[in-house]
Amino acid sequence: MRLSITLTALLSGAAIIIGTLLPRSEVSGVLLWLFLLLAGGFCIIAWRPGQKNWRPNSVSVVFVSLALLYGYYWLDDRLNSRLPIESDRSRLIMTLIVDDVEVLDRRWRLSLRVKQAEVPFSRLERLRLSWYPKAGEEHVQPATGDVIEAEVILRVVRQFANPLLFDYEAYQLISGVDAIGYIRKLIVIETQPASSYSGLNRDRLLTRLEQQLPQQAYQWVSGLVFGEGQSFSAEQWSLARNTGTLHLMVVSGLHMGMVTLLGLLIWALVQRLWSASSGRSYLFFYSAPLICVVIVSTLYLYIGGSGVSLQRSWWMVLLLWCLWFSLRQFKWQGVWAMAALLVLIWQPLIYTQIGFQLSFISVALLLSYFYGRSNRRFEGVFLPQILIFIALMPLMIAWQAPLASHQLLTNMLAVPWMTLVVLPLALLASVFPVEPFIRLLESAGVMYWQGLEVLDASSVNGRLYISWSAGLLLAVLFLILWLRRLSFPLNWLLLIVPVLLLGADQPKSQLIMLDVGQGLSVVVADGDRALLFDTGARFSSRFNAAEAITLPMLRRQGITGLHLIVSHSDSDHAGGVGPVVKEFRPAVVFTGQALAGIGAQQSCHQDNHWRVLSASVRYRFFPGPGQVKGDNNHSCVMLLEWFGKRVLFPGDIESEVEDYLLKNYGDSLKADILISPHHGSATSSSLAFLQAVSPQQVWISSGFNNRFNHPHNNVIQRYQRLGFRVFTTATHGAVSLNSEGQTFYERQGWQRPWLYP
Repeated sequence: MRLSITLTALLSGAAIIIGTLLPRSEVSGVLLWLFLLLAGGFCIIAWRPGQKNWRPNSVSVVFVSLALLYGYYWLDDRLNSRLPIESDRSRLIMTLIVDDVEVLDRRWRLSLRVKQAEVPFSRLERLRLSWYPKAGEEHVQPATGDVIEAEVILRVVRQFANPLLFDYEAYQLISGVDAIGYIRKLIVIETQPASSYSGLNRDRLLTRLEQQLPQQAYQWVSGLVFGEGQSFSAEQWSLARNTGTLHLMVVSGLHMGMVTLLGLLIWALVQRLWSASSGRSYLFFYSAPLICVVIVSTLYLYIGGSGVSLQRSWWMVLLLWCLWFSLRQFKWQGVWAMAALLVLIWQPLIYTQIGFQLSFISVALLLSYFYGRSNRRFEGVFLPQILIFIALMPLMIAWQAPLASHQLLTNMLAVPWMTLVVLPLALLASVFPVEPFIRLLESAGVMYWQGLEVLDASSVNGRLYISWSAGLLLAVLFLILWLRRLSFPLNWLLLIVPVLLLGADQPKSQLIMLDVGQGLSVVVADGDRALLFDTGARFSSRFNAAEAITLPMLRRQGITGLHLIVSHSDSDHAGGVGPVVKEFRPAVVFTGQALAGIGAQQSCHQDNHWRVLSASVRYRFFPGPGQVKGDNNHSCVMLLEWFGKRVLFPGDIESEVEDYLLKNYGDSLKADILISPHHGSATSSSLAFLQAVSPQQVWISSGFNNRFNHPHNNVIQRYQRLGFRVFTTATHGAVSLNSEGQTFYERQGWQRPWLYP
């Protein structure tokens, strides 16, 4: 059998993925080289004179073997470049070149290349560091191209370990970031000379447009054309996330495709004018559209900031148009497979990102349905969105993305408005910043946000649990009627997958302490009802542990009824209250300290009666002393009965409150599991308190190598002397307990080879 181009590309892409997943060892490398030699030897032995299929099959086998080797060594090279885990929190003096500058809240985030540094470990190349200017440092304003000398604290790019699909470490490897951290001191030792700004310079264009355009117009130009995500406010990002239109604000395939189409339209106009004026056409014009696509797409890649999603889109669009304009006719399956392979060669770990999965699946669905088919105008505008929304439901559910009943309607209105109105006006305003284009862009932008607000506010329930309901099956069955022209096995695949999902991940009973870094968030779920004890921290206006970790976990559980307990007002415990309340609208909210902006709430210090969550789960509070110092000592102290197990949640209380609890509640404090008070701080976990609780296990929620030194060594030794089994999120990741009383943690078993231990 002769291997086709499509099959060879698919097998080679799979080989690259397998290469990245193989264990890192000298033995693995030797085995891969041996496999390559065996594949080559097999091709030579299998050769027979006059055999027509030998040559393409041999090339395919060798190419797949090389792809396997490439995936393995690409990851090896990237891992050797990043900061070793034992060097976390290293303090160094480094000479760096500024690649990009973002101003976020009170800090600057700098993307930097290492020019010179005495680094005793690895070969650091690219860093992403935060800088908080102090009083007197306002005059220091590093710009792109500047050379700086800085005293830096380097941190490893180590992700929170939770049962969620987003891979932060893979994302940073794809971005080429070898370490993160922050800058203590900064001196600009070489500024970019003014002469270097001649010609096309992205930063200079942005600065000029910021001076020429009003704020509302500049927001769209910098966000959609230049890829400056910080141009949009945190509230706007949240609105886009809730309405399922976040993909429209991230410069990626949709924007790259629109830009290349506009480039082709402009070229067609130029060609017509040329032919009309000269009366002749030239052979050069046959290849000119492809040249136009290459120039326009590459220019937009540079102007848009060359982000990961934009680079992926650039490769896809470039290959698709090259094959489209080639003299040889390719089937769409071959074009799609080669585009996927090219992107995997460019970034072998890109398959771990939802953007890659969504974009390639969407393109495959659209091509399979619309290729070679004539459609009415209405179908061409709205049918693709209906098809993609329904068909991608399983993937969105797997990623715990917000799935709302109004998102389909929102996208049907927002996508045409963004692609046909806002984006073209933003492009025109960036090239021709004149009054008519600016006013039109401002009006279109205002209408866009107002429309999203109306649709979001009018939604009765922002959440769908389609994967656990017959609604998904009925929707897909209806969709199959539209897709009846699809060939086997795609039509059956679209039918079978949702049926399997209906029973694949039903709501289950689980108690899980999430890994939220230096903070606390515990989800107690029994079926579709849950109790949430604290929400994790709000690290910045653009990263909230609740939105990134806690809410996706609640969605994964299929929660419809929520009890919320916020131990006290510190940000590491209450930083995500707003998003949780907005999305899940808890039935009751208990707080240790009154919180602003969340509506009705009850104090957890008012009584110690048992409250029922479900038939197998109930909880009670132990009110603390009335007058105490500090926010920590106002924490809710909660005892949970979970399928016969008792779990004590003491929040951040310190030893004085522990003594009060011992005197007033005594043996009632006994528990099987203790959530360590105050993250294992030395000011808590007194010996008398631990002996009274007498747990079998202690769970500690703390950030990896955090600056507070939590948990304290003396406290850990005290736990161990008493015979407690200790789990920490920094070491074990998320820790969970099932209804049978078995304990699991996330950093156990097989781990992806690029993850830090």
